[in-house]
Amino acid sequence: MKIYLHQFMTRTGLFKSKQEVIDEIRSGTVFIKDKPNTNPYYQFASNKPVTWKGKQVNMLDDKIYLIINKPEGYLSTRLSETDKKLGKKSVYDLIDLPQDKKNTLFGAGRLDEDTSGLLFITNDGKLCIYCSSPGNVTKTYRAALSKEVTEKDMKKIQDGVTIKLEVNGVYEEYKTKPAQVKKISDKEVELVMEEGKKREVRRIFEAIGNHVDSLVRVAIGSLKLSDLGLAKGKYKLMDRKTLEQNFKKKEDTHKS
Repeated sequence: MKIYLHQFMTRTGLFKSKQEVIDEIRSGTVFIKDKPNTNPYYQFASNKPVTWKGKQVNMLDDKIYLIINKPEGYLSTRLSETDKKLGKKSVYDLIDLPQDKKNTLFGAGRLDEDTSGLLFITNDGKLCIYCSSPGNVTKTYRAALSKEVTEKDMKKIQDGVTIKLEVNGVYEEYKTKPAQVKKISDKEVELVMEEGKKREVRRIFEAIGNHVDSLVRVAIGSLKLSDLGLAKGKYKLMDRKTLEQNFKKKEDTHKS
């Protein structure tokens, strides 16, 4: 099996962030078969010996799968030095696992700091990519709005609307993919989406003249927050088979 060098080093559990891994590789302290390699994206057979600062390192074998109910006010990513200075909080602070195992984890997509709900965190790169790639696994959101939603608004969302999307600090126009939308009450709706651009749900409602007061991801695929019974800030360790069953579409032929 071939793997990127930064992925290999991340799965050793020795580093707290991808950036730390990349910086360490570029510093020249990582060797593959006794030869230094400073390219984080170098691909090699994972059974080749790798040393770091003169000591052989290996990937942790354990696969970890967890679903967390992310509270508002928490980042979905690890904290940068700037985040720490600003007093930010990370969902990884809520996970009670040995540090080396926790260091191997990454999220399948993100939830905004002011959005709560289900977030899938794992160290299984294949399932993570599958879950976060557009069109594979639906994500369901419940949005509380400042104004009433009309049938006309719902039709626009179902057909796709043009929003301002931030790409590398530049805003571009983007036509959203059609979404399923169900009215829960005058000012509350549920959306089922097959993509998850940055702040997409909030920007959809901005585009039709409304405002999202609160947003919760209530399901990933057929895995529902209401069925899991997770309080905010709590998580549940899962097995791969259960997740695959919940992440599949009826027509899906994804293999493990």
